[in-house]
Amino acid sequence: MYYNPRPAISNTLPTIAVGDWNAIKCGTCIKIYPLGTGSGNSDFPTRPPFVAYINNQCPECGSANVDLAQTSDGRWDIEWEVVPCPISGKISLQLKTGSSEYYTAIAPRDFIVGVQSVELLVGGSWVSADRQSYNYFIYSQRVIPPFQVRLTSIYGEVVTTSIPDYNTIEPGLISTNVQFTIYNGTMPDSPTGTPTPTDSPTGTPSGTPSGTPSGTPSNTPTSTPSSTPSPPGGHNSGSVLVFSLWVLLAHIVFIMTVY
Repeated sequence: MYYNPRPAISNTLPTIAVGDWNAIKCGTCIKIYPLGTGSGNSDFPTRPPFVAYINNQCPECGSANVDLAQTSDGRWDIEWEVVPCPISGKISLQLKTGSSEYYTAIAPRDFIVGVQSVELLVGGSWVSADRQSYNYFIYSQRVIPPFQVRLTSIYGEVVTTSIPDYNTIEPGLISTNVQFTIYNGTMPDSPTGTPTPTDSPTGTPSGTPSGTPSGTPSNTPTSTPSSTPSPPGGHNSGSVLVFSLWVLLAHIVFIMTVY
C-alpha cells in the first residue's frame, strides 16, 4: 500500500527503509552522519550529513541500520538521529477509497514529527482509530460528518482538526490549519545504539592529531547496537546499506504507505 499521490517531501529528500519495523516510523525523518568507514562502491563515506525520509521497512537490516535506495552498493558506518521533517505547511488528511459513514480510514500526511494516534469525536466522546501496518487509521463504526479528528504526536502534542464530509477521497487531500511544533529528538521504539551526546568527536586526543591514529578510540562508532538507550537528541550508531535499485527491489518487502 502507498499514499496516492506521493507526499511532496518524498520527491525532495532521499528515502530510506528501516529495520525493527513499527508503522509509527512511517513518514518521519532522520539525519544521517556518514563516518567514512565501511565497504563498497560508493561516494557515501565522503558525503556531508543529510536528512532522509522513512518510507519503507527493511526486514533484514537489523534494529539500528537503514537501507538507502540508490544506484550504488556497499555497507557504511553511520550515526543518525531523529529530526523534524523540513515541512513548512500544515498537516493534511486523506480518506482511503471506500471510506463512508460506516468505515473511516484516515491517513495523516505532511507532519513534521511522527503521529502516535488518531481519534474521532463520536457522540461526544473521543474514540481511537486502529493503526494499520500500512499507516492508515481505521474506525469501523458509524460516524456522521462533519466530525472532529484529534492527532497526537510521538512527543505527546495534541492538535485537533475536522473532516467535513466523505466527498474527498484519495487521491484528494483534506486541508487542515494545524501542524505539530514540539520535538525532543527521540522516537518510540527507536533502535538503540552507541549513544553520542554531541556532534563533536569524543575520545580524540588533545593537541595536534597525527596522520595515523594508534589503537582504537574508546568511542569508535560500531554497527553493532548496544543495549544502552539513546538519550534525547543523541545519535544512534549503525550502518547504511546502499544497494543498486535492482538489488533493493529483490530484497525489500514493500508494504509501506508512503513513497
